Amino acid sequence: MVESTASWEKEYDEKKFFAKITNYAAQIGMEIVYKALELYYVTMNPDCPLKVKVGIYSALAYLVSPLDIIPDMTPGIGYTDDISVIAAAIVMAQMYINDEIKQNAYTRLVTIFGEKLVRKIRY
Repeated sequence: MVESTASWEKEYDEKKFFAKITNYAAQIGMEIVYKALELYYVTMNPDCPLKVKVGIYSALAYLVSPLDIIPDMTPGIGYTDDISVIAAAIVMAQMYINDEIKQNAYTRLVTIFGEKLVRKIRY
């Protein structure tokens, strides 16, 4: 039984997370970056159960980790494993993704990439 997220939070590094999504958004895809941001904000929800937060921290840690099953720099398929992990975490966290979390994720996306670029994608 997991009693706290402390050890998982150590594996997940917020600075690395934002650096990765900012620097590699074109390769990862704006939609996946948005979903990763939703997960990020779900972890701040006090109603979200610990086991869901641990799953999210694991997925976000995998996204920023330089060690992948498929290396990120592999043309065409480099982020498919990262996308799969984020998608699994989204399924696990879906019931905790409310309108406020969606708005926070969208606002952060605009902050990072600019409204003109983000506006092209509807969320």
